[in-house]
Amino acid sequence: MRKPFLALLALSFAASTALAQDREDSFYLDLAFGAVGADAVDPPGAVGEVEFDTGVATALAVGYPLFQTGDVTWSLEGELYYSYFKLDEDDLGNFPGTKSQGASTSAVMANLVADVPLTSSVSLYLGGGIGYAPNITYDTLDTGSYQQVDTDGSAAQFMIGLSYRLGSQYDFSLGYRYFATSNIDVLETVGNNVDEVEFANNVFELSFRWGL
Repeated sequence: MRKPFLALLALSFAASTALAQDREDSFYLDLAFGAVGADAVDPPGAVGEVEFDTGVATALAVGYPLFQTGDVTWSLEGELYYSYFKLDEDDLGNFPGTKSQGASTSAVMANLVADVPLTSSVSLYLGGGIGYAPNITYDTLDTGSYQQVDTDGSAAQFMIGLSYRLGSQYDFSLGYRYFATSNIDVLETVGNNVDEVEFANNVFELSFRWGL
């Protein structure tokens, strides 16, 4: 995961918003809800790879259009991101003595975003950001014979999708987000083994944006 994560950091400056060119420059809010498909992880020891059920994610961003290059509008966003999902029930038997299945993260992100108009009402958006995740939690890997050593880390994300203009100050979007944090260390207390575990989310989301 480390190389893809570094690549995401680089991509964070090649970036999502749907503000048509005829709108006044102003702050906007963007509220997103999505379904999370978390990447499988490989904890230390002999457990092997474990998977997760589909979860939920939400994000709230405040943004401002900075400048235009041709038809492209570039904006800067400050965003709060949260996701929650559970360990697959079939893998819970690999962790004797625990019924904890939850996994979650919260993060504060700074995004550089770009909107490319395709028609008078439809835009393609691309976005990327970097930030800090103060809460990275794998409940199953912090109980029984496991101890989660790291609970925070840096974060990066990439977004792409289509936005539809509903009015002079309103947009509706359908898109994809890849969110990842730096790897976290997990200790297997029985064998005293420490290994890195990934935290990565694939999110398909709906969002609604309105001008302030």
